[in-house]
Amino acid sequence: MKREEVIKLTDEWLKSVPDIKARIRLIHIAIEKENNSIENIDKLQNERNRLNKRLSNIIGAIGGLKEDNQRILCYKYFDKLTYKVIGLRTGHTYDTIKRRIDKSLLDIGRVLFGFEDEFWNEICIE
Repeated sequence: MKREEVIKLTDEWLKSVPDIKARIRLIHIAIEKENNSIENIDKLQNERNRLNKRLSNIIGAIGGLKEDNQRILCYKYFDKLTYKVIGLRTGHTYDTIKRRIDKSLLDIGRVLFGFEDEFWNEICIE
């Protein structure tokens, strides 16, 4: 997987967080319904567990970043701010914000997708 592919895939995972949370809420509601069979409840619980694990992995990977980079990612992915607005809030230029987001996405991708150091060094060469 090339550097750009890691960035793109990690970007997609971060963009999926609101959808994952919504799906977990819907599954919880579905489990609470009285007309579910044991098999259906098991299936729903397995899906909820899978989604919770994915969400936990994403949160854990973000948690490994410096606090300033965490804040920048939250502005971009959860507050949906533009690079320009993020730059105004943080005192950084557009290019610095773009570079820090890309670097953070690579770092998160490394954690999420479990790249070994040797392989990681190969794909990070520009």
